[in-house]
Amino acid sequence: MRRGFVCVAALVCIICGLSKDGWSYPTEPAASWVYPYLYELRLRHPGGPVFVSTGPYERRDIARWLDEGFRSQSIGDSRSAYLSRMLKREFESEIRSLQGPQHAWTANAWLRSRLETRGSYRQEGLVRFALHPGPGLCVWTVLRSTVNAPEHHKTETVPWGERTRASFDNGGISISRGSFSAFLGRDELSWGASREEGLLFSGSAPSLDMLKLGLKGGRFNFTSLHSQLRAHGEEEWGESVRRFVSSHRLEVLLGQRLSLAISETVLYGGEGRNLEPAYLNPFTVLYAEQWNSDWNDNILIALDLSVLFPERAEIRAEIMIDDFQYDFETEPHEVAGGLTIMAANPFYPGASIVGGSYSHVTNRTYGHVIDINRFVHEGRVMGYPGGPDGDKLELWCKAAFPDPLLWTLDYTFRRDGEGEATDSLARTGSKAKFPTGVVWSRHCLGFELTWRPAYFWSVGGRIEWSEDENYEHIKGRARDSVRLILSGTFRISMASK
Repeated sequence: MRRGFVCVAALVCIICGLSKDGWSYPTEPAASWVYPYLYELRLRHPGGPVFVSTGPYERRDIARWLDEGFRSQSIGDSRSAYLSRMLKREFESEIRSLQGPQHAWTANAWLRSRLETRGSYRQEGLVRFALHPGPGLCVWTVLRSTVNAPEHHKTETVPWGERTRASFDNGGISISRGSFSAFLGRDELSWGASREEGLLFSGSAPSLDMLKLGLKGGRFNFTSLHSQLRAHGEEEWGESVRRFVSSHRLEVLLGQRLSLAISETVLYGGEGRNLEPAYLNPFTVLYAEQWNSDWNDNILIALDLSVLFPERAEIRAEIMIDDFQYDFETEPHEVAGGLTIMAANPFYPGASIVGGSYSHVTNRTYGHVIDINRFVHEGRVMGYPGGPDGDKLELWCKAAFPDPLLWTLDYTFRRDGEGEATDSLARTGSKAKFPTGVVWSRHCLGFELTWRPAYFWSVGGRIEWSEDENYEHIKGRARDSVRLILSGTFRISMASK
């Protein structure tokens, strides 16, 4: 059945790839350096309609937004002009393809080094190559190599020697035909109000091997995906156990600066269990199907909102319900919420912005009464990267003077309970308080400088002080620390003429 499904999906991609409507491009990873620049530019100088999409964004969509919003309009302040110039340089080949003859291939690469206190050294390199064999069709891959940084990989890796690792994090076949798009391969997801710390899919979890379908039309953007989750080396499940995740997302533009999205996801699996045709249907209501079935699968529902006040502020909010409960007395609340606000500094609006965010994830969120149905992939939570049973408050201020030099001052307060997504109901109990157990709390104050005088290189430094109480969940254990981080990045990009 699995082979037949893959063959049919590949055939659909090839047929649709014969279309002459536009070109498909790889997605931009959720942790990419371009997103803070993109969001700041969107706040300072919005061009065209509000920029929304299921994440990560496709490079083609970012290029189109930059090209249409900043082609003929004059940019009044130097900061907006700088942001536009940096982003356009990164997406130069995609912008050229929108305006003239198509390119047969594109490639970009970057190398980043990071040195921390106590002699900790990390190096990371990434190469991305995309081949466009015909209009509407793209085959692409991403190769990542690291030294002393296994957490940066988007899939489980085996070390070469003691310190070096390499992996094909993302890649596959993507096609577009008018408002329809399809992708077959490995990619990451970052759905929700926050592109790096989303509640449903955060972008920080391992990449998924998936079939993803998209449909855009006017004010609507619909996405459906299905994936078989990969096993983790430390899991004790037998080889015959298979786990799957299916998800739908509908985004609606309610106005020029207002968007609303609803998403639902089901995680299912078990001994000898295969693909469920009903869950594979893009238009099935997953909650209703699970309710009527004989299986106790893990259902998650999320709602997120984005509101933009041009040149003033942007508000993003998200709420997620894991296994919606009708009985609020004997069952615990399994919900998560997040709010982010970014605004132009009223005292120095031309060159600085201020912002803050708060996230709250209750205990047992992402967990399930059936061990196999926990919302984890390769042993890591697919949602909020900190997992459940905790909350975090962040405040920050960014100022640029001169424009290539970005000054950042930030403060974070975080509480972590002992609950984890891998916990069972027997461990947490139905009435466990929030956060659970010995709460590990941390205050952190940081100051960072980033110098990016040109697109292809940047250097930066960060110093941060932190104070921990009940460090590593040991009652009464305190720790103060100071950390210094120095980093440098070099990147290149190429495209066929």
